[in-house]
Amino acid sequence: EWSVWFLMVPVLLVAQTVLVFGLGLVLSAMTVFVRDVAQLMGVVLMVVFWMTPIVYSPEHIPARLSPYLAWSPTAALTSGYRDVLLLARPPSHRDLALIAGSGSAALVLGFVVSKRLGRDIVSEI
Repeated sequence: EWSVWFLMVPVLLVAQTVLVFGLGLVLSAMTVFVRDVAQLMGVVLMVVFWMTPIVYSPEHIPARLSPYLAWSPTAALTSGYRDVLLLARPPSHRDLALIAGSGSAALVLGFVVSKRLGRDIVSEI
């Protein structure tokens, strides 16, 4: 059944895009100087995937691990999509704030790193 909260999907997509773009800027700059970043990212992405409640419900997480999940932007994104698409309710303000804050921080950090290392990146390549 259609819900007005489906209109939040583009907001979540923009927030996800900003987060990923910012992380991409930082990691691409790091990869120029530290070649092992590419191999390390495979491991990191696998850990992040399994720590994100995609194929399981957040209620199945042990209480001692809940604080880590509470600060995970990927868990907040997953929760936001689940709320909007499956439960037809708005995403929590806390999830939106975490997604927006981490995305903005990643984007600013990415621009700062790219700006500072721009000339070194060109000479290194």
